[in-house]
Amino acid sequence: MELKAYIEYEKRTIEGHWKDGGTIVFEDIAELDIKEHGDSIEACYKINRDGSFRFFLTFISSDPLSHVFIPSVWYRGNNNGEGLFPKESKATFWSFLETRMSLPGFIIFITANGHLKSSIESSRDERFVSAVSWFEHGITYSIPGKEGPYSYRGKTALVDTSLDECFITLNKGDSFSRRFYISSGPEKDELKIYESYVRAIINPNLDCDLISWHDYYESKLTRLLNLTHIDECGNAYIKMGEDNGKEQSVYEYTSASFLVKSVEAATAFASINSFSTSNVHLQSALDRIKKLFGTNDLKVLAKRIGDHFLAAETYPGVFQDCESLISGERGGYLGIGEHPEFMYLVNSRCCGEAMCSYIKLYSILKEEKYLALAKRVANFFITNQLDNGSYGRWWDKNGNSISASGTNGAYIAVFLIKLLNYLEDDEKIRVKESIDRALAYYQAMAANGDFFGDTLDADSADKEAGVSLLSLFLEAMESFGINSKLLNSAKYAASFIITWVWHKNSFIPRNSKLGQTGFMTKGMTSVSIAHHHLDFYGMLIAKDFLRLYKITNDTFYRDESLMMLSACRQLIDLGPGDLQRNIYGYQPEQINHTAWDYFSREDHMNGTYDIDIAWNNVLGLSSYLYIKENFPEALI
Repeated sequence: MELKAYIEYEKRTIEGHWKDGGTIVFEDIAELDIKEHGDSIEACYKINRDGSFRFFLTFISSDPLSHVFIPSVWYRGNNNGEGLFPKESKATFWSFLETRMSLPGFIIFITANGHLKSSIESSRDERFVSAVSWFEHGITYSIPGKEGPYSYRGKTALVDTSLDECFITLNKGDSFSRRFYISSGPEKDELKIYESYVRAIINPNLDCDLISWHDYYESKLTRLLNLTHIDECGNAYIKMGEDNGKEQSVYEYTSASFLVKSVEAATAFASINSFSTSNVHLQSALDRIKKLFGTNDLKVLAKRIGDHFLAAETYPGVFQDCESLISGERGGYLGIGEHPEFMYLVNSRCCGEAMCSYIKLYSILKEEKYLALAKRVANFFITNQLDNGSYGRWWDKNGNSISASGTNGAYIAVFLIKLLNYLEDDEKIRVKESIDRALAYYQAMAANGDFFGDTLDADSADKEAGVSLLSLFLEAMESFGINSKLLNSAKYAASFIITWVWHKNSFIPRNSKLGQTGFMTKGMTSVSIAHHHLDFYGMLIAKDFLRLYKITNDTFYRDESLMMLSACRQLIDLGPGDLQRNIYGYQPEQINHTAWDYFSREDHMNGTYDIDIAWNNVLGLSSYLYIKENFPEALI
């Protein structure tokens, strides 16, 4: 590997030249000392003239580029899916801020003979935040960083940066340094390379104040009770979100599954025995429920939710659980997405999620109609299962596959495995044969690295594709026994998920809304190639990684879980004005740590948080209850 450096000074490019002793000079304008520290180098700049600067450091590979990988930003050229996000088909080479990826400035440059990987220690000063880019023969870091040829600012904003100026004004005698971590090796699988790297640096501890697990539990339960509403029949549903300002119309919505998870909330309610509380916020929420429904018995409330969504079966076995609270229209998925033409179809993920919850609800409440519904939905998917074993993605009501891309069908496979426990012996044969075909298909997806198209409000590679496949393989091993093929599939899915988990803290402007809370990115999860914000999905991932730890006895998965569990106890409103919403239990869905916002709002980027949403609370409460029952030692 060769290192080169140059600077832009007063809009003039000056190449650096080596002197004896590891120093690079840029005429009489600046100099750079390179200090080696084992697996890292420290680049120390000293300024000899006043003026405007930009600094570039390039690591040159001995072999030309095959492809690159950047965790949570760039996977296989980003060419799968629809959307404005950066992709190879729009430009061959890109530059991204160090704050976008789950390790600052991390990139793997893969060649025919191996790889070169590098990252940078997180900046502590906004002036020196870097960007990383690549070209045919290496990797370049620029300080201050500028993204290009476009900067992805939101779902509807890909901004041309070609005319943007980017420099920092410095004075003679100023200095600064940045540390880079550089290494290479023969491995060419980006997921294996990345996992090997983070295994060496994993530290599950977070150096920040976290709320207690008791407060976490009560806050999640309180928020969900306050999002519960009564329908015209006296049944119940969970509203998607409230108090979201100009965007609130998007959240006037309910569903049994994705983005709301009403029936999963019902399973959480049903599993909570009667109790008393000294928490005035929780007691107020319980009083509200009693006023609405005549009782605050949570099992009764769970049944009211389960009964509400029985109406989502529009034809026998055809389950369309999404409802607009404004128009009353129903569909398979009515939320924001790249494919509005699919809105009124049947979605495999939504059906699978909802039926898993109905089976659990049946196991607690023993309502036969819930099991009967699950059996009819199972029949729809088994009857129409594709020849390759897939349960598809989007279906019409007649059982015709409209789109089969992505991993949505894995949720159906999980649901069917759970259903087996409630079938007669003669019913099990057909279901098990279908599951076996599906397992072969989804294991092949994992082996090929096809982690794509799981979330419904985007269309890209996303962490939830890895989560859905891992969940399937875990369910299969727990139900049918461990075999090496399933275990290897689970581990590879976990390797993909790990690339979305933040293992270090990123730069956040201290005076920003987010920076003022003391928030840390470590242990958080990025969302998708299409959505460059952080979320609290780590509660669910932690649950599944603990399941994988139990099977493998590999403490790495336990440590990953503990790190995510800690991170998910941040940014929860426990008192008036905590998060400027005055909503007890509010935990924002979207953490905008970098130059991106879901709704492309410039004033909501680089250190903000926003959006009250139900799924965040359902997933959090449900995962907490599971971990408390099965892995109580993890709740430390």
